[in-house]
Amino acid sequence: MSMKKILAVAVILLFLGVAFAPSINANVSKVTLEDELVEFTIEICGIPEKKNTVKLTREQADEVEALFNSIKERLDKVETREETVEIFNEAVVELDKYGLLGGLSVRQAKQIVTENYENHKLMRLLKTIYQKYKGTIDENRNLLCFIVGATNGTNFDSQLELFFGRILFLLGCFGPIFFNSRFPLYTIFILGYFLLDFFNSFNPMTVASRINLGGEMGGGWHPEFVDFYAHGWIVTTGLLGTQRYEGMMQGGLPLYGSGTISNGYIYAFSPGVLGFTGLHIYNPIQAKHFYLGSALWVNFEEV
Repeated sequence: MSMKKILAVAVILLFLGVAFAPSINANVSKVTLEDELVEFTIEICGIPEKKNTVKLTREQADEVEALFNSIKERLDKVETREETVEIFNEAVVELDKYGLLGGLSVRQAKQIVTENYENHKLMRLLKTIYQKYKGTIDENRNLLCFIVGATNGTNFDSQLELFFGRILFLLGCFGPIFFNSRFPLYTIFILGYFLLDFFNSFNPMTVASRINLGGEMGGGWHPEFVDFYAHGWIVTTGLLGTQRYEGMMQGGLPLYGSGTISNGYIYAFSPGVLGFTGLHIYNPIQAKHFYLGSALWVNFEEV
């Protein structure tokens, strides 16, 4: 091959390299940027809202966790519910900067997070009853309280969904009697129960939702059920004062827990918070749930 032909081929390759290099670099940069983003899921519990997602950088994700940790530290020093409301409202403003209010305005989010159990007359009445009978009430719980937490091993579900799920389950159990074993309508009820359980995580309407902490699991190589626990921290401020939980814990409410099947294992969850209204933010990278709001009844068992 002559020198002129070699030079011609070299020039063509050079132009091709210049033409394709920007697109190759752009694709590499795009993949790198996507890898650095964390897709948070935001759920508004207590009103008929769908879940939203927001992508944050790893640095922003760390800042969100730092924000919740700062709330925890500030609550260690509060003495009144009014101070707690102020801290929660300031947290809502900060979360809005990251787009973590699930489509709500700051004003709407503040109402959802702090105004659900702010009936002062009811609070005074219940406090009077509590002072009279507190010797018979377990201190390891709280009522009509503000709650903030960051835990894994956590599951959110709806009381409305559970109510209909239990009805379907009972109809499934007694279907053969009701329908005299004719057309197996009761199988539809059983199927409906399991479908409700399956779509538990995708429930768009979390009226009076509850938070499950840990529970029991079995199946696969472990047919016998064993306990599993949530890990993290929770602070509540309410009728029974300020309660703090940190480390490994399991829901302690005397309620039947919901369940699901995942990877061949059956999970039965332990309810720890009833009547939660507020923000639920999930970080999939850490499998950690952040929540901020109010609750009707809270009870945990620390391990």
